[in-house]
Amino acid sequence: MKTYKSLSRVTLMVVTMCLLGTFVSCEKSELNEQDEQNEQSDSKISELTAHVFDYSSIGLSWDNPESADFDHIEIYYGEGSIAADATTQFTGTISDNGTVIDKLLSETKYVFLLKTVDTEENKSAGVIITATTKARKNKIEVSNLTAIVRNERIILKWTPPNNPKESLMYPIVYYGEGTTAADATTQYNWGGVYGDTLTIISELTNDTQYVFVVRTLDYPEESKGVMVTATPIEMNEVLNSDLTYHSFTDTRDGEVYKTIQIGNQTWMAENFRYLPSVYSAAQGVGSDDESRYYVQGYEGSDVSAAKTHTMDIFGIDWNGDGMEYQNGTNKMVVNCYQTYGVLYNKPAAIAVCPAGWHLPTDEEWKTLEMYLGMSESDANKDGQDRGDIVKKLAAQIAWSESPLYTNMPETIGYNFYSNNSSGFSALPGGYRQGYYGGFGDLGLAAYWWTATQDASNTVYYRELRDSDISRGSHYRSTGLSVRYIKD
Repeated sequence: MKTYKSLSRVTLMVVTMCLLGTFVSCEKSELNEQDEQNEQSDSKISELTAHVFDYSSIGLSWDNPESADFDHIEIYYGEGSIAADATTQFTGTISDNGTVIDKLLSETKYVFLLKTVDTEENKSAGVIITATTKARKNKIEVSNLTAIVRNERIILKWTPPNNPKESLMYPIVYYGEGTTAADATTQYNWGGVYGDTLTIISELTNDTQYVFVVRTLDYPEESKGVMVTATPIEMNEVLNSDLTYHSFTDTRDGEVYKTIQIGNQTWMAENFRYLPSVYSAAQGVGSDDESRYYVQGYEGSDVSAAKTHTMDIFGIDWNGDGMEYQNGTNKMVVNCYQTYGVLYNKPAAIAVCPAGWHLPTDEEWKTLEMYLGMSESDANKDGQDRGDIVKKLAAQIAWSESPLYTNMPETIGYNFYSNNSSGFSALPGGYRQGYYGGFGDLGLAAYWWTATQDASNTVYYRELRDSDISRGSHYRSTGLSVRYIKD
C-alpha cells in the first residue's frame, strides 16, 4: 500500500501540473478494485501521466515497477474513455519509462491501457489514462469524398475546400489497411495526383479493405481530415461497373459480346471480332466490293496467328495511374484482336452481321448522340465540334492524352474516371487506310461504320478522338471497327 504521504505527494504534483497546462487530460482510472489490487501486486506502475504535444501526438510517462522479474510494458490505445476502447496495440516493446504515440486524430479523446509483462510473459490487468488531442488550426476540409473501386487500386475523388483565407492549401492523402482513420498511416506519393480533386492509389491488394483519409494542409497545420473505406477487386475495367450489361454469343465462333441498353437502343459494348479470313494492310487496296478483314498491326494471312497477334503499345494509360503518357517509356503488350476487334471494309461489315442485329444507320447514330446530350443541330453537322459527349462513350483506360489537349477536362484522356457513363466502352482501335494500305491511330482514335451512304458514293462513319465525335465519310475499302445494334 502507498502511504498517505506518498499519495499526497502524487496528488499535489498532478494538480500542480494540470494548473500549469502541461497536461490536457489527467484522468488516470482504476479498472476496478480487484484489478487495482492486481496492479499493485503485479505491475506497480506509478506516476502515470499523459502529455498532449499537438493535434496528433500524445506522450506517456510513468515509473516502471521495481520488481526484479519485470520485463516490459505493453500499451493499448483507442478512441474512447474505458479500457474496452483500447483495441489498438502500440507497436514495439517499451522497457523504459515513457513513449510517444502519434498519427492520432485531432480533437479526439483517447484511452491508453498499460500492462506490465514479467519475464515469464505474465501480464498485469493494467491501468488506464485518458487524454484529448489538441484542435487543429485549419478547420477547412474537402467534401464529397468518394472512392472508386478498381483492380489493385482505388481512385479517390473529392470537392476541394472553399478557402476564404485565399492562402496556399492542398490536400494530403493517407491510407492503410483497416477501417478507422488511425489505420491510415501511409502518406501517399504525390506522383499520381490529378490537380486537387482526384488521386489514384495503386499497387493495392485485391479483396483487402483499405481506409483513406484526405486532409487539407495550410502550412504547418493539417485538418482533421475526411475518411472513406474501399476494397479493390478483380474486374473488367473496360466496362462501367455501375451499369448492367447483357451478353450475346455468336454461334459461328463462340465469341461472347457484352451488350448495353442506351435509351431505347441496344448496342454491342465491344467491337465485333468475327474473322473468317485476314489480310495484310496492303492487300485489297481499293477494294470497294469484296469483303476484307484486318487485325490492327498484323501483316499476314493466317487467321490463328492474327487472333494471337500482339503489339507493344507505348504512351497509353493502361492501368489508370496517369503515368504512361507522361514518361513515354512504359508499355503494355496487347492482343489486338481481343482488345480492339476486327477492322472491316464496308462489304465485310455487312456480310458478317449476325442474325438479330444490323449495322447502325447514320440516323441511329444520331439518336444515340442526342440521347447522350448532343443537340439536333450538332448531330446533323459534318466534321468536328459536335457537342461534348465523347467522355460518355470512351472507356476509362487505354486512351492517350494528346499533348495538344493537356489538362482540358472535356477530352477523353483527362480524368479517365469520369468517362463511360453510357457504358458504350469505346477503345481506340485505329483504322486501316483504304486506298494506300497501312494501319494508323492505334491508341488515339476509334472509328466505326454506319450503314448509310452519302451522295458521293462514300459511307458515313463516326470517329472518337480527343474532345470530338466526328461525322464524316470514308471509301468503302477503308478498314474500320464495327458496333452492331439490335434489331
